[in-house]
Amino acid sequence: MQAIDASGVSLERSRTAHNLQADEMLELIGGDLMVRGIPLIVAGDFNTKNDQELMSYISKNENPINTVRYYCTKIVDDCQIRMSFDSDAPWTDTQDLQVFFGSSRVTIRPIAIEAMFDRPIEGTILSDHDGYFVEYRLSWNPADFDD
Repeated sequence: MQAIDASGVSLERSRTAHNLQADEMLELIGGDLMVRGIPLIVAGDFNTKNDQELMSYISKNENPINTVRYYCTKIVDDCQIRMSFDSDAPWTDTQDLQVFFGSSRVTIRPIAIEAMFDRPIEGTILSDHDGYFVEYRLSWNPADFDD
């Protein structure tokens, strides 16, 4: 999504572009896919690090949607967390987010998270910021798919 500082445009224009991109993403998530009951995992560089205004816009002033870091630190206590966090609100400490949505027939739940690209490999930094790997558990009842 739109990089706020690195975009080279005014803050107002950058935020407008980011919000338009968020609107498109939220329309996809809340629209046809949810109506059709399709489970979904969205992962990427959301460019929301330490920016409560952008995070609030994406989450529409609710809890930070179904972000893995929020879920694993505030909702459940059984995720395997194989990384350190910089604050008590780790979903705001990163550019990269993963968001998950189950359906009426498939449950999606993160069960482990770990950092990636957080240290140099052979002296080279592989990314401009840390990424992370998430392991999910998907559960369903086979009888729900007999139709």
